[in-house]
Amino acid sequence: MTAWQAGAGVGPERPGGQEETAARLLTDASTAVGQAYARAFSDTAATYVRELRERDPLPEPDRTPGAPHPDPFLASRGWHMNQHGIYTRRTDPEPQAAPQPERELEAEP
Repeated sequence: MTAWQAGAGVGPERPGGQEETAARLLTDASTAVGQAYARAFSDTAATYVRELRERDPLPEPDRTPGAPHPDPFLASRGWHMNQHGIYTRRTDPEPQAAPQPERELEAEP
């Protein structure tokens, strides 16, 4: 066990206390200090995202009606641009004709 001295440049809290304090403040914003910390954390994150988007902007999506979603996963599941410029998904697939056999099958006696 290591003993920490309060007068030796280390506070009386145990090592790693800052991370635990930050986590507690983020998850418990019921106090004024917690709310201020959460607001500052949120503002900082928003600033970082804005700077990243300015450096490496996403391509503008195709807004023509019927265009597939730019994410291949969503596009494979039917998401597409509708006539109002909103991505939608067709919930009921269009009925497709049943495949016709190459020759008529007859029941054998």
